[in-house]
Amino acid sequence: MLSGDALICEDERFRGALELMLANIEIPLTVDHISNRLGFSSGLIERIVARNGFEPPQKYYQKIRLNRERQLLEQTRMSQAEIALACGYENQSHFGRSNKKIFGRSPKAFRDLTRVV
Repeated sequence: MLSGDALICEDERFRGALELMLANIEIPLTVDHISNRLGFSSGLIERIVARNGFEPPQKYYQKIRLNRERQLLEQTRMSQAEIALACGYENQSHFGRSNKKIFGRSPKAFRDLTRVV
């Protein structure tokens, strides 16, 4: 998940990578693309992220996308298919599997759990 630590990290290179991830949730970038945009090697990006105490970039990026998905499930009436696309998943099935793997429940189960009656 995106933590406050990531937002206040003083490493400009890490913040640059984080800003690119946050700005590209609907159409996710590869680590290679992020590193090219920042002018670094992908290995350096991985070391920078690890040095700052975070998971590997691709896994961290996936959690950013899933965190956004959770916000949309809680705060909107968008369909699961719309949310999947908004969070960079090509299909609802992949979106559901990723959610269940990380959070232990399907998007529908999460929405049902957080629905205000």
